[in-house]
Amino acid sequence: MNQQQQQQGANNDANDQAQAEKTCINEKCKRTKGNNANKNSKEIRWRKSKVIPGADICQSCYRVETLALADKQCAMCDSRKTNGCWYRSKVIQGGNLCRKCYNKELTKVQNKTCGACNATETTASWYNSHVKVGVSLCHRCYYRERATISTKSCVACGSDKTSGSWLKSKSVEGAHLCVNCYYKELVALSGKECCSCESKTTSSIWYNSKEEKGKHLCAKCYSRGRKRLLREVKEQKEKEKTAAAAKKTNRRT
Repeated sequence: MNQQQQQQGANNDANDQAQAEKTCINEKCKRTKGNNANKNSKEIRWRKSKVIPGADICQSCYRVETLALADKQCAMCDSRKTNGCWYRSKVIQGGNLCRKCYNKELTKVQNKTCGACNATETTASWYNSHVKVGVSLCHRCYYRERATISTKSCVACGSDKTSGSWLKSKSVEGAHLCVNCYYKELVALSGKECCSCESKTTSSIWYNSKEEKGKHLCAKCYSRGRKRLLREVKEQKEKEKTAAAAKKTNRRT
């Protein structure tokens, strides 16, 4: 093997090593590909940054970077941010839409009616019914239908019905929970405690305390605190209004 072939082989090894070991240029991400990477990072698609030449960037951060460089604005809500990508409006010529407004526009131009509740609009998209052929359902009725025809039952309360969709239990492997019991399970697994009443359970979800940073409130204490805050704001406005009226009266006299 001559010197030129040896040099070429060394260059190829260096390129293979550089290609195998990658780190996302985004400091908040820092995903890696190589010997020290975790299992999930092997499935990550890699791109070259459009801002920093030659820098490696993961697919997720590349999309964020592309959206930031696009400098587009939604023709409906005037937002400069979108979840996923920008879409061309089918109604406004030359207009761009964020994902949320695009879905709204799409549901309107499709001119469909829900076969269950007769609604002409839907929050996400239209779905085909699994029970009635050729019938369209809005987002809410579709998930109601799915819950109705499902053979699943809640492992906690034994009910065969749920208000939304069936959710997988985080404590019982392979089991399903209704929406109500799922949130109860989340509360039990959270290990949180109310900083006001010291309760370890809550009727719905835990709320962050506005008075004590890093502390939590149960739904009851959060509601009580919110009502107190609204009452104080209302009293303050009434005081300011009374003071302004008194000041105006004094000026006249």
